[in-house]
Amino acid sequence: MHNIRVLIESGVTNSNIARLLWSPIKVLYATDLPELVEEFKDSEFDPSQSTFSIALIAKTYLSKT
Repeated sequence: MHNIRVLIESGVTNSNIARLLWSPIKVLYATDLPELVEEFKDSEFDPSQSTFSIALIAKTYLSKT
């Protein structure tokens, strides 16, 4: 619930949150999700656009290295 609240407060749309819920990559379980959200917002990704949730999925899928 905390990560969903972070997304809502950051302006992520319901449809993008739904995309994250249905993603096989468990983005909503990421412990660093608040930091990822800020990183993408700083990179000028618009939280209301589908590219935002796709970028979160991709970033969570990739290893840190």
